[in-house]
Amino acid sequence: MRCFAAWSLFFIGQPDQAVVRIQQALRLAHELAEPHGLAHALLFGAILYQLRREAPLAQELAEAAIAVSAEHGLVMYEAMATTARGWALIERGEEEQAIAEIRRGTRGAADNRRPAPASILSLAAGRRARKGRAVSTRGWVCWRMRSHWRMPRANTTTWPSCIV
Repeated sequence: MRCFAAWSLFFIGQPDQAVVRIQQALRLAHELAEPHGLAHALLFGAILYQLRREAPLAQELAEAAIAVSAEHGLVMYEAMATTARGWALIERGEEEQAIAEIRRGTRGAADNRRPAPASILSLAAGRRARKGRAVSTRGWVCWRMRSHWRMPRANTTTWPSCIV
């Protein structure tokens, strides 16, 4: 519950209190040493720091969540943490590696139809395009979304609103 409370505090405009709450959740998860709870707290912490735009802390927690998840076969947490790590890589300017991470994250879980990885992947594609590289990633995002959400096909002039 502390993880959800941390996010709630962030969304009601108390980001510093959110950090205190996620730190409490992480301490408790480490004390209990139960893999599922630890992976959950680490992932929620990574996403909280992502929301706060603190890439180094988000990456650190995402990598810890990936390690715990991989060790204990927690595929969903591993996939979601991989996507969070991909976001941190975008913030560090490593778009190519970020795109690979996010694609790996979206393929890693049974529930890979979430909009968050698609929007993060689109962010990487946009930055990649501004650097003069191909934008084939944006096409991949559209295909991925259409194939899972049955969205209408994007025409040549308009992208789905979720990736504009």
